[in-house]
Amino acid sequence: MFDILQAIPTWYLVGLFLASMVAFVISTILGGGGALLLIPVTSALIGTSAAPPVINLGNFISRLNGSWIQLLVGTFLISIVFQYRFGKVEKSFNMPKLGFVPLGLITVFIRSYLFDHF
Repeated sequence: MFDILQAIPTWYLVGLFLASMVAFVISTILGGGGALLLIPVTSALIGTSAAPPVINLGNFISRLNGSWIQLLVGTFLISIVFQYRFGKVEKSFNMPKLGFVPLGLITVFIRSYLFDHF
């Protein structure tokens, strides 16, 4: 698998990633069809024989996101009990106020992704 990735130029992979992000936004707005938008781009960048398996793998991984996110959130919530040492510690680290801006942006992005796809 890694041999295939080494044979593909890096800028093709970056282009495929950017095209995927654009297809995700269009798919979110229109309610689906992101994979269909990626077929011509994937075919042009990595070849017609590689396009169907790549798109199917992408769809498969995106469907697993919901269970992985639930598992990560559950693990995080359980870890909070240990971070605060069962209520003996008031806070585990100091968070600068400016740190809440990027954290808020990331949270909004994740929430919009979750509510639009699950």
